[in-house]
Amino acid sequence: MDGVNAGNLAISIPANNEFEKINLILDDFTRRTGSAWYFANIYKNLEDPEDETLLDWWILDKK
Repeated sequence: MDGVNAGNLAISIPANNEFEKINLILDDFTRRTGSAWYFANIYKNLEDPEDETLLDWWILDKK
């Protein structure tokens, strides 16, 4: 766990665990607890929640 603030938790999970697997685990956590989760540092435009353009920092071989 990286941080706690007003009931919010910040955690880091290495991207090499694959986003699909991370989604499955956290979606199951949400189903069991009712807590929401989201990725914070993968989107280019954090100011616009509708914009899902990715930063792609985890892609090693960009062409």
